[in-house]
Amino acid sequence: MKVIPEFNDEAEEFEFWSSADSTEYFDWPQAERVRFAGLKATQPPVRVADPRDQDEELRCAFPD
Repeated sequence: MKVIPEFNDEAEEFEFWSSADSTEYFDWPQAERVRFAGLKATQPPVRVADPRDQDEELRCAFPD
């Protein structure tokens, strides 16, 4: 396994993992699931529209 480099900040780490193949750094079949209790969001949640609602609106606006 390759050694994970040290990062100066979160942005540098993000750039690294955006292009790195994690299978070269972790043995995923041996990985164990863990929980991080008490974590708080660092950014507000993102609202995502349900496309099924939009589809229904379009059918009502443009009936056959």
